[in-house]
Amino acid sequence: DHIWTVRGSRLVGSLIRCLSERGQFGVMECQVWWGNRLLQLPSHKDGATSLLHLGVTLGGTRTVRVGVFDSCGWRDNPPAVEGFRPMNDDDPPPDEKENVWDDFLWSKLGAAQNGSRKDFSQQVGSMYLSAPYNFEHGVRFDPSTKQQPIMSLQCRFAFEPALGKEMNRLRDHVMWDICNTIAETLSRMSAQGHLRMPSIEEVIQAEHDLALSEEK
Repeated sequence: DHIWTVRGSRLVGSLIRCLSERGQFGVMECQVWWGNRLLQLPSHKDGATSLLHLGVTLGGTRTVRVGVFDSCGWRDNPPAVEGFRPMNDDDPPPDEKENVWDDFLWSKLGAAQNGSRKDFSQQVGSMYLSAPYNFEHGVRFDPSTKQQPIMSLQCRFAFEPALGKEMNRLRDHVMWDICNTIAETLSRMSAQGHLRMPSIEEVIQAEHDLALSEEK
């Protein structure tokens, strides 16, 4: 218990420091694809840099499919993943247990665990704030051309290298508590109207303020 407490305190402290330094979207990845057919990426869960994630679509259309459940699971029974605890020999890999593209699998998950899937269409200007470290998801790209490709920005946590390496595939009760705290905070702030997208006027004002600060 002492080891868990010490490690948990270190992880939480590092995460708080990252947030206080506004590093929650400090890593920005640009994804670009074009082709004359649908492209369906494998179902997966992100690493810990996606404890908080902002997705922005700049071009084309794509669909984000997520797997959801009525309950958040059990704190002391996290999913088995590589680097945490061994799985039984007859267990499928974690990504196959909740594969969002598997219709038959989700027909069983829906009956047994109240699981369901939701599709979110992403077009030019679409944005979403999520935590895909927590849930199974997959992305499907519509056909597009080189002249008008599908483009999106994926903004994630900018962890210190040592912290990122330790947390990236970690799934235990410490991470469960961290995820639960983030989810509850986002839900509460959204319900109170404090979490929202900025208006175009606010964006223009922010650009103006930044320009003034750079002149000083």
